[in-house]
Amino acid sequence: MFVGKKYISLLCVALMSLTWFGAARAEHEANHRYTMRGYVLDANKQPLAGQQVLVAVGQVSGTATTDEDGYYSIKLHLHDTDLGKQLQISAGKNEASLRVAFKVGDEHTERRHYVNFVGDQLVEEQLDRGGLPIWGYAALVLLALGGGWAVFGRRHRRPAAATQSTQSSRKKKRHKRKRR
Repeated sequence: MFVGKKYISLLCVALMSLTWFGAARAEHEANHRYTMRGYVLDANKQPLAGQQVLVAVGQVSGTATTDEDGYYSIKLHLHDTDLGKQLQISAGKNEASLRVAFKVGDEHTERRHYVNFVGDQLVEEQLDRGGLPIWGYAALVLLALGGGWAVFGRRHRRPAAATQSTQSSRKKKRHKRKRR
């Protein structure tokens, strides 16, 4: 039964890793994937949940709805030839016209464009909304592995010799008390 728990914990960690790392994959090659992401916030920087976000680049378009944090993410299938094309984005009453920008020839890095609407202002940079950084997830995995090892791993037991010597010293103390 003890061995089964150990394997179950390892299986859970493996499945969690697959879901975390599997989510990063997309249906397109990295050099065709263009991800628009950001937040839709009011003038007081409070999230606007349920906002429809629309993005269009020529004939390619995508939509998303903001979550409870005001966050959205849209993946578009763009090629190197789309560099510099006009990009239209709208979220609620906000609209903007931008240019598609990325590093041509980079076939390994996902092409990301951060577009945030804060009130009626457009902010083209990644906003820090107090979420857990990437290294924080790695630390959580390490803690989970360490905790699993401590719970299901080797138990702290005294060596047989130490146990016997402790028992014999207890017997001697009892024997001395009886003699008095």
